[in-house]
Amino acid sequence: MDQSKYLNLIAQHLSNSLSAEEQKELSIWVEADPSNKALMEEVSSLWKLTNEDDGSFEVNPEAAWDKIEPKLALAETDATEEVKTIKLSPWSNLLKIAAAALILLAAAWWVFQPTTPINEEWIAVNSLSEQGKVVLLPDGSKITLNENTTVKYMASFSPRQVLLEGEGFFEVEKDPANPFEVLGQKSKTVVLGTSFNVRAYPQEEEVEVTVVTGKVAFQAQEKIEEVEILLPGDAAFFKKEALLVERNSTKPENATSWKTKTLNFNSTPMKEVVKNLERHFNIEIQIRNNDILNCHFSGDFNQPNLKETIEVISYAIGGNFELENGEYTLFGPGCK
Repeated sequence: MDQSKYLNLIAQHLSNSLSAEEQKELSIWVEADPSNKALMEEVSSLWKLTNEDDGSFEVNPEAAWDKIEPKLALAETDATEEVKTIKLSPWSNLLKIAAAALILLAAAWWVFQPTTPINEEWIAVNSLSEQGKVVLLPDGSKITLNENTTVKYMASFSPRQVLLEGEGFFEVEKDPANPFEVLGQKSKTVVLGTSFNVRAYPQEEEVEVTVVTGKVAFQAQEKIEEVEILLPGDAAFFKKEALLVERNSTKPENATSWKTKTLNFNSTPMKEVVKNLERHFNIEIQIRNNDILNCHFSGDFNQPNLKETIEVISYAIGGNFELENGEYTLFGPGCK
């Protein structure tokens, strides 16, 4: 596993230069695996050896020498199979300083490796109108793209981060030490291993996340204090203008209908039915009488056809529809 990103975060943490979001990410990583915690403690110890108690960045040669002197003696013992005493020359103070400097340089090289290689190659995948696409990521995760969608990720896929413009269904491989992030239209979705749907089209006012399995954290990229934790069957919306995340009060019935090619309604309010039809068929439906929105509809459609679906629904609520200039209008007495 490439730990350079988290080594860099540890270094920033020790120098008190982490943002709140980065601090949260580091904490999650440290608690995810005992080896991560051990690495954090080791780097912290190394850092303390090279800093005075007042926080200034000065080498502490006595402490550094005290740390490496037993190791030098042990190495000498191993080589000769007998204990030898190492006598320090008048140059011992300089040796101490040099040893401390070596520790500092080693730590700096190890901790501050760049997180992204220079000229890192980005890979972009696009799906065309009326054509989905499946993307297999380097870690084994899979994205099924809806039409008119673009995803981008670094060729090294380190960190595990995807930029999304459009809609995709994600099936993420588990890797607790490396959270999987989806960035889309100012929103951020963070997971460890799960399946979920993200809808983030630039022309729409909201970004929507719906969870099928596992657990995800959904938030604004710029307002990390407002996080919604979503479980299977949960959904939430991110309001782009307000940078606000709101949990959906109703269970989403057809968030992935574009992928499953089915529409399912169970005593669903017509307001939600119309919204689902508009989303699934990429159309606009006008309502002539608002009482229609008080009606409820139940029914299932497999490989739904637009005209037939609207015919069935309008008949079921005692109404009718008309198509003019490519625009559908529902009318009728509605429900009280």
